[in-house]
Amino acid sequence: MQTGWSSLDVNESLKKSLLVMSRGFLQLPNRSDRYCGLIISLFQYCLPLQFYWRHGVCRCNPMSLAKINNKTFTAHLYLDGRPMVLNQQRLQQALYDPRITNGEKLDAEVALADSRKPSIITLADHEDDTPLVLKFVPKGNEYIINLELPGTFEGAQLFIEDTTENLLASTSAPVQYFSFRTASVLKASLSDIDPGPAYVELISKPSNRPLYRHVSRGVNAFVSAQPNATGHNAFNQLPATFVIKLIKQPPVTA
Repeated sequence: MQTGWSSLDVNESLKKSLLVMSRGFLQLPNRSDRYCGLIISLFQYCLPLQFYWRHGVCRCNPMSLAKINNKTFTAHLYLDGRPMVLNQQRLQQALYDPRITNGEKLDAEVALADSRKPSIITLADHEDDTPLVLKFVPKGNEYIINLELPGTFEGAQLFIEDTTENLLASTSAPVQYFSFRTASVLKASLSDIDPGPAYVELISKPSNRPLYRHVSRGVNAFVSAQPNATGHNAFNQLPATFVIKLIKQPPVTA
């Protein structure tokens, strides 16, 4: 019999069971977003904990904390092979297309002159278009996501618009936070994606809801609410699963 405390990381079989349960639950077609959030919150709290044995009894150490993010990094995001971009970028790129019709050109010019449409976060029209550079600035276990883009949106940050729940960029909106999760880590950090490209879901705070892809009038957008307007759970969409690729910084030379 053990007479003192011996520290053990979370039992691997327990961790795997929790993750399998969570992923299975999140993929149910008739799941409720409300209960989905509760499940995610429960696992985010439980997984980082450590367990100890004392006199044959398993106990939990309440002082065990999740990893704290402390490094800023830059990255590109992709969905279905196409890079995430600012709608301003997409519209400007469209004007250089030699095959653009006069009607399409006028539509793009009108959209660029609009006060809101250029700020929408969307997908590029082509896979080889230049991706948006996103700067992830850590705040505890969450991130402020800034744009590294010269011009009107220099220093802008991502935020969820109250009225539409669209993902937009702004230089004046109140600070909002995001986190991201992978298939194995419900609240991931740089170390979880540093080895190479990874699949991630972006989570908006404080709603604790993932982003969904929503296509309206041929334009891709991202929203923090289930875009299924039918009312039937069978038509619920799964969250957008992005590929995140870190932008490696060149080594500092003397």
